[in-house]
Amino acid sequence: MNSSPDNKLEETIDKLLASSVSPGSEPEGLRIGPMPSRPEFPWMYLVYALAGLSIFGFFLVQWLLAQHLEEIDYIHLFSLDGITVLFSGVSSGILATLFGLAAAVVLLLPEKLKRLYRTL
Repeated sequence: MNSSPDNKLEETIDKLLASSVSPGSEPEGLRIGPMPSRPEFPWMYLVYALAGLSIFGFFLVQWLLAQHLEEIDYIHLFSLDGITVLFSGVSSGILATLFGLAAAVVLLLPEKLKRLYRTL
């Protein structure tokens, strides 16, 4: 504001500001509650997710070791015939496992899915 200390406008503004922040100057019906506490981090969801990923990783390693990857002809694998043969080996058990894992992710991370639903 102005630099002169005897300015009446400055005094009036100071009084108005002081009265507006003093206790009891709130408008009628306004109630200010206590500050909300910070939400806790969902540690159990993290534990469940890590346990699920560990189990999935274990079964993935076991499956990869049973595939004998050194004997696969990769040129034939990435041809159109190779891709159809690759997908013909998918069984209902593998699909059920994948759907089960997807359902577990859906149940464990509902907040992330709400954001995904809004985006879609």
